[in-house]
Amino acid sequence: MTDVTGGHQQICVKVNTPVDSGVAHLVEALSSFPELCTLSSCQGAAFVSFRLERPICDQALFLCWFRRNLASEATISAEWGGQATLLFTLRCHPASITLVSSAVTKIGYLWRSLLDDNPCKEFDNSQTSLTRLSKWRRHDPLASPIADLMWRDLCT
Repeated sequence: MTDVTGGHQQICVKVNTPVDSGVAHLVEALSSFPELCTLSSCQGAAFVSFRLERPICDQALFLCWFRRNLASEATISAEWGGQATLLFTLRCHPASITLVSSAVTKIGYLWRSLLDDNPCKEFDNSQTSLTRLSKWRRHDPLASPIADLMWRDLCT
């Protein structure tokens, strides 16, 4: 949830909106992720930009898991969006959109199961959380740089 200028909370809801027909399946696949908000998309450049309305730790974990499971025909990048928000962009060749859409659907199932048991769940500086983070750092080489940053924040 995000606070806006008027002090009202916002939540993510699924909205029907016009998108280029060539990226429609990709946008639909991404929309199956809880709390994912699509920002923009383009068929010609074959991209979808979005944000994830989750704590920053979950956003970082999302990026790692998504990259690991993404079809080789696509890339995902993230940039700092301010206020503990990462802005993601998923890109692929226009001819690969159908293949990437299928991969994204499968990643969605994995992400939803990961949310049930992830190292960031109720994350704080307690010993239990630090132990989970330590295991995550050792277990997941893609997550390690992000986990290292979190480790420094929590342990200093």
